Amino acid sequence: MVTCDLRESKIFSFLSVPNLKDYQVIASPEGEDEGFWAGGCSSLRDKEGKIWLAYRLRNPEKRGHKVCIAVSTDGFRFQVLKNLSKDDFDGIISLERPSLLQDPFTGKYRLYLSAEKEGKWYIYKLEDTHSPENFDPSTAKIVFSPSIQNKDSRKVKDPYIFNFLNTWFMFYSGSGPEPQEEVYLAISQDGTRWIRMGRVLSRSHWHDYHTRMSCLMPVAKGFLCLYEGSSTGWYEPHFNLNIGIGFTLNLKNILDLTITEPLLFSSTGKKFSTVRYVDYVVLNNKILFYYEAARKDGSFELRVTQLVL
Repeated sequence: MVTCDLRESKIFSFLSVPNLKDYQVIASPEGEDEGFWAGGCSSLRDKEGKIWLAYRLRNPEKRGHKVCIAVSTDGFRFQVLKNLSKDDFDGIISLERPSLLQDPFTGKYRLYLSAEKEGKWYIYKLEDTHSPENFDPSTAKIVFSPSIQNKDSRKVKDPYIFNFLNTWFMFYSGSGPEPQEEVYLAISQDGTRWIRMGRVLSRSHWHDYHTRMSCLMPVAKGFLCLYEGSSTGWYEPHFNLNIGIGFTLNLKNILDLTITEPLLFSSTGKKFSTVRYVDYVVLNNKILFYYEAARKDGSFELRVTQLVL
């Protein structure tokens, strides 16, 4: 973020957008065709300076069948230390986007997984651990479920979780009987018992089918929200999501700043323009953006693009 002189330009500030044509591949899909995906990532720079990724592998037969836990010292070269298979969990059909973070109070690592089971989507939490490669799938418990009293009666998935002012916040994708997703917020004092705060970003304009939270970036007086969306018109099919941007002062009311079209597209997509599941870490004088992007063959891979501050 670069601040401008109001007296000269009447432009209060602007955000440099990462150049997605300049990227490195972090993880490749298992095949070279539609339905093979590597991504859905969550990134973390821990207190020791190591960078961790939790990301999902998906193929047409097994769907989201694995979440990989990987570590790096430079943010570009990662070593996978742990694989969590959907077979490690009772009755799970597909693993969706995880959320990996470090508890600011205990120093332990937390992992939340979203997964489909018996036609509905739930959010699980594994027992906290001193190192991410020690996450034990046998400790997974459902901490957030669909609610028949609310509009998220069928899906609660793709959590983006963080701690702010000693409170845990969770943006998640929710939907009812219809498949379309919107962004909802829940808060918690312990990260396990959540209170619903309602919908914070709805479907509209170019993202009138799916609207999901990708990540949140604090700025001087609020937060920038990178959200993802797809349309029944321009950007079919529904999983072909692109990135828009919003702004919020209070984490509850999000102002959509990209109403007419998305902000980010894949630089290599042919059949799809997909960019989705963005997360980031700040390392020295740069931001490392991690995201899932479409390749020419129709598959999706996990990439990193750096933005020098």
